[in-house]
Amino acid sequence: DMNAYNQCAGSGKHDETLRADDALANQYGVSSTPSFVVNGKVMAGIRTADDLRQVFAEVAPDVNLTQ
Repeated sequence: DMNAYNQCAGSGKHDETLRADDALANQYGVSSTPSFVVNGKVMAGIRTADDLRQVFAEVAPDVNLTQ
């Protein structure tokens, strides 16, 4: 519903949140979507489930990621 989107986006209601999110993305060097930041490591672009499992296995080796 583009009308609802445009009304919400134009209201300014979420401007502060969007600015904060943008600042955080810039802090991490994120410049595209999708992007993932895990323990400060930026993974930009589309990733496979196996890519994400590998990163999570490195940072949380005790978590079962086989499900």
